[in-house]
Amino acid sequence: MENNRNLLDKLEDRLTIRSKKSGYAGLGFMILLILALNTLVSLRGFGSMDAAWSRNIGVNLMAGPLCAVIYYCCLQDSAGVGEQNALFLSLLITSSIGIFLSGCRWLVQGMPSLVFWNRLVNVLLFFNNFMMLFMFWRYVLFMLEVKDGIRRGINNYLQISIIPVLLLILLNLLTPVLFSVDPDGFFRITPLFLLFSVLILPLMIGLSAAIITARSSKRDKIIVGTFIGLPLAVFVIMIFTPNISTLEASMFLSVAIIYVTLINERGKKIAVTQTELRMASNIQDSVLPAVFPPFPEREEIDLYASMDPAREIGGDFYDFFLIDEQHLAVLIADVSDKGAPAALFMMSAKNLINYRAHQGGTPGEIITDVSVHIARDNKYGMFITIWMGILDLTTGVMVCTNAGHEYPAICGADGVFRIFRDKHGLVAGVMGGLKYRDYELVLSPGDKIFVYTDGVPEANNPAGEIYGMDRLEAALNRTADKSPEEILRFIRADVDVFVDGAKQFDDLTMLCLEYRGKPGGDPVAPGL
Repeated sequence: MENNRNLLDKLEDRLTIRSKKSGYAGLGFMILLILALNTLVSLRGFGSMDAAWSRNIGVNLMAGPLCAVIYYCCLQDSAGVGEQNALFLSLLITSSIGIFLSGCRWLVQGMPSLVFWNRLVNVLLFFNNFMMLFMFWRYVLFMLEVKDGIRRGINNYLQISIIPVLLLILLNLLTPVLFSVDPDGFFRITPLFLLFSVLILPLMIGLSAAIITARSSKRDKIIVGTFIGLPLAVFVIMIFTPNISTLEASMFLSVAIIYVTLINERGKKIAVTQTELRMASNIQDSVLPAVFPPFPEREEIDLYASMDPAREIGGDFYDFFLIDEQHLAVLIADVSDKGAPAALFMMSAKNLINYRAHQGGTPGEIITDVSVHIARDNKYGMFITIWMGILDLTTGVMVCTNAGHEYPAICGADGVFRIFRDKHGLVAGVMGGLKYRDYELVLSPGDKIFVYTDGVPEANNPAGEIYGMDRLEAALNRTADKSPEEILRFIRADVDVFVDGAKQFDDLTMLCLEYRGKPGGDPVAPGL
């Protein structure tokens, strides 16, 4: 049930450092940039440059190591690479690249033999500064409580303008659009630079409005606002003093101010929140059945289930319980939201289903009644998909219902898993008066049922491809002769290999039931 992710979300994923491993790789990259700039400066020598150029490069030579030190300190944060640190590390990486390119810009000035490199360095510098502005916006969204209208407006503007802006920058490799480099090797801004400014201006105004109107303290807003204020002041100085260009260094300085003044305070608050989330996660884990095998005395069945939330706590759940000595209820469900609200909704729905099932009735009747209760008190418009079955342990007859959930996969007598396209009803909880229909399966000893939430087939890899139903069915059939626990562990491992470290956007929940039949009983007629 994850919404289609837009270009901005995908771009953030590509630019954001999500793990310690990639964090240390980024630190190594920053150190290489520092060494490269120092080497290039040594090769040219300060004596061959204008005094103003030497001062500009000197600023970059100092800013680079400082950037690396702050990056390292941030990387050592005991909280690990959480969302806050991930965005901040990415800001520091783009700052480091900007500092390096800014230094290179002055190194190639006035050198006719390096006209192409002058043009390339400036294109990369424009490109990097825009990416830094974008990452700063995503950081603002995390750090400050930005009003919804402004958030949507800036996101929509970025979605529309990001491609034209980047193309406008890249065109300068072929022809002077925003700037030119004359035959003597000097950088010059063209009249069309005004067009670029016009495209960037709404973004700057939007960022300023987002910070000013954010539902945060004045102190936080002023400090975060230095990222715009300091570079803007330097930009005005540059207009009147062309030989001074410390824009990228000023952007880094504002990032350093944000780190020194806010990170520590925010880190304490986030540590408290993370502790609370861990406690909520532990509570959720205790609510879901986690002892396997669940009914060691019942030889008629083997069953295993797992739930891996995308966040600390998730909205998926599974459950299984004996209604009486002869009937086993099994269900899996997916709430329409994620995080704490979905977890609370999930626990309420789980308890309602369990209570109603013990009053008797078929799965369709149970979900019909539960849906009425959920819809009656559902102030936030959340809904839930549910697959539920009640298995007669003596006969193998399983009565099932499906409230908008994924199709189950069933392995019959031939030992092959197939997706069973059962009768679907609407999702539960959206309105009262909906009636859910039952259908029957007749399980023979050895038959298996595999149910899951959409986080499994919709798991995506770094290229944006999804795992999909074909891969799921193929993976199931590579392990169809295994136990339910082995099947689930194999599927999870196969998904992990496919996603290759990509961020998980949905909970991954699975349940597998094997019916073994009544010990010493008569064979059950196959129904699959």
